[in-house]
Amino acid sequence: MPGIFADIGGTTGGTVAQPIKLNKLNSKTEKMFSESQVSILLEHIDTNVELIAEGYHSLREEMHQGFSKVWDKFDSLEQDMHSSFKAVLEHLISIDNELAEIKAELKKLNENKADKQELVILEQRLSKLELELNQCKKEIAAKKS
Repeated sequence: MPGIFADIGGTTGGTVAQPIKLNKLNSKTEKMFSESQVSILLEHIDTNVELIAEGYHSLREEMHQGFSKVWDKFDSLEQDMHSSFKAVLEHLISIDNELAEIKAELKKLNENKADKQELVILEQRLSKLELELNQCKKEIAAKKS
């Protein structure tokens, strides 16, 4: 019934409530509701609309608080992940540095024709570090997936 409710309270874009014009009842039409009954019905509807609006407002605030908590958890998770990746990266850098030292020692030993047993020990140490480095790289790749 857009004609009856048009421009009431500005809900359809109007700014001023316009008087409602009802068609005159013809002789065959009976009056079904009295003016006071219609007024009571409209008050009841208005009360229910207010209750719905209050419920909507309350629900909206609860959702906002819930979303805020979710975003806070995301921020916390992001910080934790950043810290973890930073620690892994620092560990990988230390392994790379140690590998560089071992390679330098191997080169020096090869140049000086060092004892074969020292060379074997350094090669074993190098192999162990390379395995550890590869394992760390696999773990990082798995965590990124």
